[in-house]
Amino acid sequence: MPSNPSPTPALRPPAGVTPNFVNPASRAPGVIAATAVISAVMLLFVLARVYAKVAYARSQLGWEDTFCVIGTMLSMTIAGVIFRLFRSGVGKHTWDIRDDVFRSQADLLATSVRTISTVYNFAMIFTKLSILLLLHRLFGVTRRAKIWINIGIAMTLIIHIIGAILFLTVGAPLDAREPASYGTRTNIIGIVMTTINIFGDIYILILPLTEVVRLQ
Repeated sequence: MPSNPSPTPALRPPAGVTPNFVNPASRAPGVIAATAVISAVMLLFVLARVYAKVAYARSQLGWEDTFCVIGTMLSMTIAGVIFRLFRSGVGKHTWDIRDDVFRSQADLLATSVRTISTVYNFAMIFTKLSILLLLHRLFGVTRRAKIWINIGIAMTLIIHIIGAILFLTVGAPLDAREPASYGTRTNIIGIVMTTINIFGDIYILILPLTEVVRLQ
């Protein structure tokens, strides 16, 4: 009798690597734990901020508070999509997943990639704008501070709207059922966006410092 053919990996493994379909290594536990802890801490601080302003300061929430809450909700949405992905088996090397299993989950993976990429950019928009609007409230009395803060707001909107469009078009998988469609372009866009984000975060960090050092 002919023997059953060996399962085919979803992606050709590197030279010298043998696919492991039985008990492959997975990053899922670590990523799930880190995401859960960070999300819980984030939610705790946001709730404390809202409670302190409403209950103790007895003032209405400003635009910076509203944008902070929206950014938090979008970040929690990303965490939920990540949890769903890992529950479906994501986290292993692609060559440790059988081709038939990968293709059966292709639609979920493609939808999740698009969702995370899009929601991430809008989460960054609302989160950074909440900080910039707070800086505008604190330091917006001077014309120079207003200009630099408005530049930061414009840069944030332009960068992340372009980022969302790139992820949905150039970075989206051409064929959801082909493993080779994932990775390269999305990774390149991710590296570029991460680099720009670092400079953007430094810019936001420097803004209040330049005003504080001028205080009499």
